[in-house]
Amino acid sequence: MPAGYRLTFPLLPWSFATATLTATGATPGATVTFRSGGAGGPVLCTAVADTFGNATCTANLTITQIGAGYTATTPTPTPGGLLTATSTLTPCT
Repeated sequence: MPAGYRLTFPLLPWSFATATLTATGATPGATVTFRSGGAGGPVLCTAVADTFGNATCTANLTITQIGAGYTATTPTPTPGGLLTATSTLTPCT
């Protein structure tokens, strides 16, 4: 499911919008890194997976990061391998 973003006011180039990013399926206790535009992109935020393997964090986005989507990765192997998940960003309704 895509993450929703909300515009911030006043609109600033370095903080155009905020989004709550989520990843599931990580190893509990693993640090999940959320990056803009792919696994090699700039870090948006990090979170530690809870006991159910869910990680959530809030990111401040620039105008260019909104269209790039995000990728969540963790260096800790999950039962199916390393976690790498990609999603889009859409306006929250």
